[in-house]
Parts: sequence; C-alpha cells; structure tokens
Amino acid sequence: MMRTFTATATGVTGTKYTRVHNNIPRPNPNPNSSPSSSPINKSILSISVNGVKELKAYVDETTKTLAEIRATFESDLKQDAARCDEIPICLGDHEFRAKMCAISHRDMVYAATSLPQMSPFLQSEEAALEALAQIECIRKMLVNNKRQKKTTIRNIRKLITAELKSMHLLPSLLGIGFDKKASVVDAHIRLLSLEDEPASVKGLKKLIEEAKQQHLTVSRNLLKQVNSQIGTMRNLYIPEYIAAAQHTAGAVITHASACRAFLHQTLHLAAIQYCASLWWHALDLNAERERESSSNRSNSSNSSNSSNSSEYHVIAEIVSDSKTKSKSKSKSKSPVQSEKMFDISRTAAYMAFVDDRAPIPQIRISVYGNPVKKTGDGNDDNEQYEVPVFYTYDLDQCLAETIFTDEAVESFENAQRVHKHRFSQSR
Repeated sequence: MMRTFTATATGVTGTKYTRVHNNIPRPNPNPNSSPSSSPINKSILSISVNGVKELKAYVDETTKTLAEIRATFESDLKQDAARCDEIPICLGDHEFRAKMCAISHRDMVYAATSLPQMSPFLQSEEAALEALAQIECIRKMLVNNKRQKKTTIRNIRKLITAELKSMHLLPSLLGIGFDKKASVVDAHIRLLSLEDEPASVKGLKKLIEEAKQQHLTVSRNLLKQVNSQIGTMRNLYIPEYIAAAQHTAGAVITHASACRAFLHQTLHLAAIQYCASLWWHALDLNAERERESSSNRSNSSNSSNSSNSSEYHVIAEIVSDSKTKSKSKSKSKSPVQSEKMFDISRTAAYMAFVDDRAPIPQIRISVYGNPVKKTGDGNDDNEQYEVPVFYTYDLDQCLAETIFTDEAVESFENAQRVHKHRFSQSR
C-alpha cells in the first residue's frame, strides 16, 4: 500500500548546458562573401579577437550565453524532480518530521541559489561575470583609444592648416586672398610637396605618424590583454560555471528525491503506528476489563492494579544497527531517536525503503510509558527523566495481519482525509 513511489537520484546531465555553451553563431566560413553581407558573430569558444567590432560581438554573445545558463539552471530547479512538497500526516510526531524535512530541502535550495558564501554556483557565476566585466572595460578602452587617435590627428591637421595660413604661403603661390573658399585651401594643402613645406609643418605631420604609432601600440597591447582574458574565460570561467550549475541542479534533485523517499517512509511508519496504537489500546482495554471483572469477583479494590490507556504511547520505528547498540547500552532511551530525522547521508536507506524490489527493513513497535523522574541527589537543577519501555514487538507477517484490519486502515485513511482538508484550508 505504501510502495507507490519509485525514487531516482539522477542528476542533471551536461547535455543542455553544453548545448547552450556551443550553440553560438560562428563566422561565415565562405571567404567569398563580403563582410558587410554577414554580421560579425564571434563564437565564445574563440580565443582571440582582432578589433572592437569582434570584441563587441563576443561580449554580447557571452552575456547571452551566461544568461541562458542561468535560465536553464532556474528551469531545472522548477521541475517536479527538484521539488519536495510537505505531506500532511495526522500523527503529530510524524508530521513534525515531515515538516522539518520539507524545510530542510527549502533551506538547501535557498543556500544553493541565494547565499554566495555557501553556493559554488553563485561563486562561479560571480567570477564569470567579473571576468566579462573586465573584458567589457577593455573594449571601452579600445573605443576611447580609437576616438582619441581620431581627435588627435584632427587637431594636428587643423594646426597644419593654421600654420600654412599664418605664413602667407597660400596667397603667394595661388595669387588669391584669404576670402576664398576653404575648399580651395584644403585642396592646395594636399598638393603641396614635401620640399615646399616649412619645417614646422613637417614636424606636425611627423607628429601625426607618431600619434598613429602610439595609439596602434596601445590598441595592440589592449587586444593582447583581452585575448588573454578571453582564453581564460573559455578554458576556466565558463566551464566552471557550467559544471557548477550542473552539479548544483543535480544535488538539488538528489536531495529532493531523498526527501520524498523519507516522507513516504514517514507516512508508512505513521500508518503502522496508527493501526498498532488502535490494536494496542483495544488489547489493553480488554485486559483492563478482564482485570476489573476478576477483581470484582475477588472483592478486591486495589487501585494499583488498574491502568490508564493514556499512560502508554505506541511508537513505530525502524530498527537500525546504531539503535540496537544504543539500546544494549541503556535500556531506557527516549522514543525520539536521531534516525527518525532526515539525514542526507541515509539516502540509500530511504531509497531502498520505497523501492518495490528492496526488502522492507525491520520495524519495531514499542510501547512507551510517560516520562518518569530518575532518582538522583535531590538537586532540582539537574532533574533527569527516563521513558520506560513496557513492551516491544517486531513487525512480522503475523502481527501485520493482526493490526492491519479493514477497520483500522479505514480509520487511518479517514483521519488522513480530514487532516489534509484542514491542512489545505490553513495554507
């Protein structure tokens, strides 16, 4: 009845992340096509660029790729395999464990997606974005360098024109005044030979060549630096970002699978505990009636022989090696054992519990009494209590047929139905 869930702890494969990484338009392989006929789309897998336009295309494509990796990661976390919804259980102790298990998964997802100090995914994303920001900064420096070169050359040429005009070279050669059109003057400047130019003009033209060379050197050094950053981006930051997204999404899915298996295990134990509790209290009630009828026949009124069903608490728990060892050391242990709380290290045990092909582990039904104060030194500050264990039963086929009656199962299902209705109204 409880084996309806098949757990799979498969992580996220790297196929779609690699597809996002590689699915970038590459440059047109046709060498006969003109550059203006096809836009420059530099692949993010490239390790070098030759200019500002290619670098701009690289930054745009890499930004788009990082956004697609992020969107793919968020889409993986929204799928059903990565979710763990709380299961309402009509028994308080088991419902508390189910609630804490769901909270544990939400905390895990929050830490993986919102806490950089605990999330390798966010750390790798920040590293990739910072590296891309540095590349964008170098691109702006290249643009500024190109603008400065044009501005510098334009200003020097204006100085050359002003120098020629100031020396009255144009009127003497052309026989025209300064009131002529500027186009005539500019045309004549271009026709002047080097022998006819003054030394100051030659120096300014030499300054133009030096400015071109200096800006070319700056551009070459910036391209060398940005190509190094692109290589690091290709070989380090993007693969680490993809691997972190893949690993984090897989860890969330695995954690969600383990949580769902734990919730089904908790629901299974709750059903056993509910039916066993009905069976035990009915058994205890019959025994109490027999004791009362026997005492009436013997005219005995000893109150110590009567028992109250509220003094007994039936608990269904899985018998583990650690619990067996702890009980061998101490006969009175608290019914709240650490094995009942969700622990990701016990994923294999949870998966085996809900797997139809795996054998059901040993389940023990224990009847506990109310906590009793231990006898100590009389110091009220160090009061200690122990929970007495009255009876223990190992759940076997015979006991299962005894406690899982049609009335008990129907009563549990009705209690679950009412509790789910209240749970849905309270949300």
